[in-house]
Amino acid sequence: MRSALQNIKIVDLTQHLAGPFCTMLLADMGAEVLKVEPPWGDASRSSIQYPTIEGRNSYFMFVNRNKKSIALDLKSEKGVEVLKKLVRISDVVVENFRPGVMDRLGIGYDALREVNPGIVYASISGFGQHGPYVRRQSFDIIAQAMSGWMWLNSREPRGMNSRASFQPSCLAGSPGDTIPGTFCALSILAALLHRGSTGQGQRIDVAQTDSLMTVSGLALTRTLYSDGTAEERAHRPPPHIHGVYEA
Repeated sequence: MRSALQNIKIVDLTQHLAGPFCTMLLADMGAEVLKVEPPWGDASRSSIQYPTIEGRNSYFMFVNRNKKSIALDLKSEKGVEVLKKLVRISDVVVENFRPGVMDRLGIGYDALREVNPGIVYASISGFGQHGPYVRRQSFDIIAQAMSGWMWLNSREPRGMNSRASFQPSCLAGSPGDTIPGTFCALSILAALLHRGSTGQGQRIDVAQTDSLMTVSGLALTRTLYSDGTAEERAHRPPPHIHGVYEA
């Protein structure tokens, strides 16, 4: 059976989770994903937080399944030259370096668009490629905090009349990485459809914080425009007959 993204070639310059999760989804749909690693290997290959399976790190294997791999030193002229040759015959580039790093390496969007005018170039960062927080580093827990997720999912203080502060709660499953990764994959699919009808590539900018605020938009709207204190508005039961009950 023909895969949905068969014959689509993707150069994967991502690391950690948000970027690799995006390209993992595309690889699962049949895209040919070439993961570019530094000569010493991707950092997740040696993550001590996850068990190894037959000598291979389970974290690395999960997010990099169905991908091919190549080692390049992108700080060398030869490495950049090889990368540009790969981009010339590819459809998509995905990266999640801090904003500005790709430009300093000589492989930013403008440079790669000269090599391949139809390239779809996607970036994932904490706060986007522009704005006052552009230089700030971000991870899953930072995105959860900055987007309001930790507050919306905070634990209520004990006791009906307790004045203790609500305790922020970090959700498991790394939503600050997997949700923007999913949004980026969706954006890439739309860009490929657009290129198919226009011949034009796209520049995609996905921010972790924006992604989390998007999926929690109803909760944030309800919190901002309801009566009562901030804590009451955030934790008031929704107007639906459902909940978690002891049984």
